[in-house]
Amino acid sequence: MNAFSILIQELGNILGSPLQAENDIACKILMKDRLSLQIEYDEPTQQILIVAFITKISSGAFLEDVLKAALQYNHTDHSLGAFSYLPSSQYLVLQSQQPLSITAPLLSALLQQIFNTSCQWKDAIEEGNISHLCASSSHNKVSPLNLS
Repeated sequence: MNAFSILIQELGNILGSPLQAENDIACKILMKDRLSLQIEYDEPTQQILIVAFITKISSGAFLEDVLKAALQYNHTDHSLGAFSYLPSSQYLVLQSQQPLSITAPLLSALLQQIFNTSCQWKDAIEEGNISHLCASSSHNKVSPLNLS
């Protein structure tokens, strides 16, 4: 069992649900039946990548508007990670890269913040009202790890 698998088990203890790393490199979590998160371990860099799969968006003008809002968020707020779009699956995702040395309690807190931000974007996109997303996110510049 590697350090990533141990971190995932400790995270499961905190979340109150047993978690296990598949092949010691990945773990997929469905949070509150709303959002799928994947946590992957990159051994060469000793980093973990967290990906929140927010929602599918078909091509068109609305997608362009969402991507503009996501780029604006990425430019103004880096505390949680960055938005990107996966054309092959048509998913908007929020990605965060963290050191393997992150503790399970800090990872749990970060996942909660990623979940909250992702759900805010998911709801706005599904309602077709994204105008408030960047305005509200630019005021939330608190580091998830309480670092200045």
